[in-house]
Amino acid sequence: MRVLGADHPDTLHSRHGLALAFEATGQVAEAITLHEQNLTDRQRLLGPEHPDTLTSRDKLAQLRDLRLNDQ
Repeated sequence: MRVLGADHPDTLHSRHGLALAFEATGQVAEAITLHEQNLTDRQRLLGPEHPDTLTSRDKLAQLRDLRLNDQ
């Protein structure tokens, strides 16, 4: 069995998938929390202009907008 660290790209990708699953089940607050963590980690590890970082930033903005519109 191979164990990956918290900073491994596969771990970040899995966290992104979990956030999408939370969103799909209506757990927007939990999804936002995971996307915030992912964005912070991806900015630190990959840089602010990396496509994965931009994906995290975009998805977080979409969810925040969704939450604002639902209030």
